[in-house]
Amino acid sequence: MNRTLAKIIVGSVLAVMALFFMVLSTSSPGYGTPYLLIYVMAAMVGLSAGRVLTGDLYWFSPHFAFLGGFFLMYVAAPTVMIHYRVQSDVFQRPLTADEYTGALFLCFVALSCYLLGWRFGPKKTTMNRGLEWFLTDTPAVRATFDYACIGMMICGFIAWLYIFSFAGGIAGQLADMKGRNQATAEAGGWVMHIAFFTYAGCLLYYSRHGFNLISIGSIGFFLFILLVFGSRSYAATLILSVLAI
Repeated sequence: MNRTLAKIIVGSVLAVMALFFMVLSTSSPGYGTPYLLIYVMAAMVGLSAGRVLTGDLYWFSPHFAFLGGFFLMYVAAPTVMIHYRVQSDVFQRPLTADEYTGALFLCFVALSCYLLGWRFGPKKTTMNRGLEWFLTDTPAVRATFDYACIGMMICGFIAWLYIFSFAGGIAGQLADMKGRNQATAEAGGWVMHIAFFTYAGCLLYYSRHGFNLISIGSIGFFLFILLVFGSRSYAATLILSVLAI
């Protein structure tokens, strides 16, 4: 597409979005600053994603997928939460304007760091091929690879079950999925980080062996745990990762 036409399209979309957020801010007095931050992030995502129209960026590229994720998390989700006064699972009330401003500013910093790194950072993101081969495909690595993956799975599964123990076990978690944040907080943030080792263990093992009894069982059990935890986004991440590999 012609670059001038692409700029006109992107500019028109951003202008419509600006009017949209102005209307929303009038319906939610006091939330002008949060809506402004959301619009700024929407513009940052839109300007970068607009490169698809000119052919400078493929729609199926990882960068475009990240932009889509940022749009959902940093633009669409907070907009809906503010407009419909969605209650926080942690505080059991809608967040105040100041709380949204602080959280959205952190989102803005994160998005800025990502876009600056993508624009000005090194284009080569892999190690030297010889060094990469040495670290990932030596006989010693091949001999311990499966054990390391299974070890990460076991550590992760134990961490998930430990988190569930604060909700009354799997049955208690199923009965009160909305209380998952409370259970996670009581277990400790470091436990949640260990729980995420399950992703690495399951996906690394699957990447080497494909579908076999161990990979099917581990991925299936992990998917069950994520669904019990009540996070459809975590479950979708696992499914999409398996399909991508």
